Amino acid sequence: MERTQKKIHKYVKKYGEAAVAIFIGIPLPGSGSYSGALAAYLIGLGYKKFIIANIIGVLIAGVIVTLITLTGATAFNLFIKIL
Repeated sequence: MERTQKKIHKYVKKYGEAAVAIFIGIPLPGSGSYSGALAAYLIGLGYKKFIIANIIGVLIAGVIVTLITLTGATAFNLFIKIL
């Protein structure tokens, strides 16, 4: 773990919380809150910084999933005429 932290230290210092938030915010299998917690632990991110990144990431994922769902429902209505 120390070797990994040494390799990515400059990136963690530059993108730390934002990278974890974006990783959590991508709505794909395996990139959620639990995986983000593991990633934050591996890069040595503090607890408070992780909580903030987690909240932001979950909000991003929620917005993305909501937009996909609403867009899909609208597209479905274009092809199927409901009486």
